[in-house]
Amino acid sequence: MGTIITDLKEKFRNGDIVVRLIYINVAVFIVTFLAGVVCKLMGWGEIGSFSFLAFPASFDKFLLQPWSIITYMFMHGGVWHILFNMLCLYWFGEIFLMSFSTKHLRGLYFLGGIAGAVLFMLSYNIFPYFQPAIDSSVVVGASASILAIIIAVAYRQPNYRVQLFLIGNVS
Repeated sequence: MGTIITDLKEKFRNGDIVVRLIYINVAVFIVTFLAGVVCKLMGWGEIGSFSFLAFPASFDKFLLQPWSIITYMFMHGGVWHILFNMLCLYWFGEIFLMSFSTKHLRGLYFLGGIAGAVLFMLSYNIFPYFQPAIDSSVVVGASASILAIIIAVAYRQPNYRVQLFLIGNVS
């Protein structure tokens, strides 16, 4: 067990920013998942930290938890959610690093996430359709951050060819 943890620490220390972001996302997912299991087993109900770290649609709730504009980017709603987000981060993050620096990827990850949170909050507070759900709605996941990276890759390298399973090469 000690060698596994040592290997993980070494890979984190020597990995690029993409690997580090994946490790951080997975670690947060595992910790919150295990905390939720412990809370359920102890009869304490649902985990409170999940909503405490998720980004709320309500501006009033956001004022009470301003850190959520950063923490929500590292939270995920399930195994499939984190799996597909981390696969996209790995694939497009490595392509991104061919044209940009580590500093650019880190900055874009956070700026994309912040922009996604702001857009989420604005949508819920502007459109009447969402009004009944403002107080109970939250968002989690790195999707906005990863989408910002994908858009940057598509803008910078529009003719980059990707091999898709069963489809072939696609620009």
